[in-house]
Amino acid sequence: MLRKTHLATGLAATSVFIRTPKDFLIVGLFTALGSLMPDIDAPAANVLKRLKYISYLVILSFIYIFFSDKVIPFIIIAILTVFAATRKHRTFTHSILSMLAFTACIACISVKGAMFFIVGYGLHLFCDSLTVMGVPVFYPFIEKRFSFSVIKTGSKEDRMLGALCMLIFFGIIAI
Repeated sequence: MLRKTHLATGLAATSVFIRTPKDFLIVGLFTALGSLMPDIDAPAANVLKRLKYISYLVILSFIYIFFSDKVIPFIIIAILTVFAATRKHRTFTHSILSMLAFTACIACISVKGAMFFIVGYGLHLFCDSLTVMGVPVFYPFIEKRFSFSVIKTGSKEDRMLGALCMLIFFGIIAI
């Protein structure tokens, strides 16, 4: 799936929780981070370029953390992110282990944020399981990929799903 499709599906799923500007910041930030984190290992760019895609989210996270006393989880997230960015695409970051490791760190910062993060991350894994390539959800213990093979990444269906989810997102927050 395309990055924008992952972002749109996550935001559409969590948009019902956005009622105030503060909600938008917390829900949007953590959902977006969870929706995009699994593709930190994407081969489309080098590590620095990959980090660029989520750098604005990390900066916002840092600002959020700066106003709290939760520095250690942020450091662990940074280490996990660098580790994940150096792995082969759709291995560690597309596993339940990675999702739980990142979510545990996020939960140390914000339990509410962790709920939205795991929704974004989980939907990313689900959406990628719809593609031919599938996801190794039990990696590194079992490397078998699970795939429903119904959508090709970058296809018309992928783009339509992203557009539909963005419409849902904007429709819900407009209410």
